Amino acid sequence: MPKDWRDKLDAQTRHDLENLTKDTVTYKQAYKASENPAISQIWIALVEISRTLSNLDRRMKTLEDIHFEKKKKGDIIKDLEKW
Repeated sequence: MPKDWRDKLDAQTRHDLENLTKDTVTYKQAYKASENPAISQIWIALVEISRTLSNLDRRMKTLEDIHFEKKKKGDIIKDLEKW
């Protein structure tokens, strides 16, 4: 019986790969209908990763905006206290 290449991955990487593969199952009908289902599934996984990064980027921007506004208000209060 040939060894599965995934057996050579560390536990965390194997876990992450399983989760990413599960995320692509939603689109199974689409990638199975393609000429090359394996490559199509990889592209779908890439889209899922891209969406995750976009969501994180949007959340980070929101946190940065909140931090900047708090810092700005803090600076105004310090200036008023000095005045």
